[in-house]
This record gives sequence, structure tokens and C-alpha cells, in this order.
Amino acid sequence: DLEVLRKALEQGHPALHLYTPKDDFDKKFERTNQSFDRPMTLREFYLEVAPLVEKVYCGHTYFDLPQKLLNSLLKEAPQFPLPLIFLNKKAYLDHAKTEIPLGAEITAINGIPMKDVMERLLPQVRSDGYNATMKYHILADDFGLRHFLSFGQKETFRVDYVPFGSAEIMQKQIPAISGKKL
Repeated sequence: DLEVLRKALEQGHPALHLYTPKDDFDKKFERTNQSFDRPMTLREFYLEVAPLVEKVYCGHTYFDLPQKLLNSLLKEAPQFPLPLIFLNKKAYLDHAKTEIPLGAEITAINGIPMKDVMERLLPQVRSDGYNATMKYHILADDFGLRHFLSFGQKETFRVDYVPFGSAEIMQKQIPAISGKKL
């Protein structure tokens, strides 16, 4: 599957090496290939390949799960329950009717600092060139799904946050909700 993907990119993309030189791509493909040392689930394959394809840095070139599966996950999968917006690489609550106050900065999820969460999620998100703004915009729209794919299914989330205008970190346990409800 990885070789099919590689051939499709090499034969079909007009500027494959515009941002990532061929030698770097070759090394990244080889490292990814070596990580396939056992049969993998579709989710595991996606988590390995999506960041590799993102190295094309083309907003029209990305690797995603099959649309039928994505539609199902977007509706039914238990997801992180808070709508977020990203400003200056920080996550803020973007909804007034939740257990956490509107505008609160989310600093950690299940004990994982948001900086680490973002380092894991952002390589899956497409953009043109080195534009990070688009990545954060897309991530705000599908954070719950990306978190689900990257960190697995959770029934509840321990959220660390700082209310707007405060310096005190607070914590709240919040149940997951379906993508449809989110």
C-alpha cells in the first residue's frame, strides 16, 4: 500500500519536491516502510502515512480515511466534547454552554499538555507550504475526530484549563460526546 501511494505521488504530483527535497522524502518513506513490521489496522496505517503525505505541503494533497468511515466516526465516535479555537498556538474554549467557561485556555487533556497534543495532531493536517494558520483553522473544525484517531477512544476527559482573566489552572472531568452532538 505504501509503494502504491509513493508511485501515485511521484507520478501524479507536479511539485512533489518543492518543499521537501527528494532525498528527504526517500528517507521518510524508508523510515515509514520500516515501521510496518507487523499487520496494522487502518487507523494505525493512517497515523503513519498521513504525516508523511503532509510533507508535500500541498493543501490539495492529503491522506485520509475512507469517506464512509469518516462519516460514521464524525457522527458516532465518542469525541472530545469541547469546541476549540486556536489563537497564537493555544487552544481556547469556543462555546458558552459547557462546564468550562467560554474563552478558557485548555492547557492539558488527560494529563497531556496541549503543546504535546498539538505536536501529535498537526502533522496530520494539510496546508499549503509552511502555512500553519490553515492547519490550526482545520484542526479547530475537527479536533474531536483527530484526537479520537490519535489518542484512541475515551469515555471521559480530564481537562486542565485556565479561565479567561485568571492565572489559576483548574481541572474538570467531562464525558465524551458523539460527533453528531458535538
